Amino acid sequence: MPNRVKANSIAIKVNSVVHTADLSNIMLQSEDASTDVTTFADAAVGGSRDWYIEMSGVTSTDATGFFMICWNAAGTEVPFELSTTSATAGKFTGTLRIPAKGAIPFGGDASADGTFSWSGVRFEVVGTPTWTAT
Repeated sequence: MPNRVKANSIAIKVNSVVHTADLSNIMLQSEDASTDVTTFADAAVGGSRDWYIEMSGVTSTDATGFFMICWNAAGTEVPFELSTTSATAGKFTGTLRIPAKGAIPFGGDASADGTFSWSGVRFEVVGTPTWTAT
């Protein structure tokens, strides 16, 4: 049976803190690199890639909440680990660039019982992430 990633088992560790409670969507992706020149080495492996993680979540001002971790570390590069909660699935590791303050919005529409959330915030990955099987 394949080791499928379940929709309720993704976790990201940023700067040694595991985040699941504040996040509702995490996607590691790549795109064609934005470069003026493609080298022969790049072309030989299909072209160079820019990696990023796009995330969505809820706003929390708890000191260890994802919003506040990003607010306090804005503009810095920090280690990350993206994995499932399964001990047998493996993980991606690398360096994540925390976006500038204000990239994760604070606030939203008024509601008697709603929670402020944000979506589609892009976090650049420095270089190429590493996959480690467990």
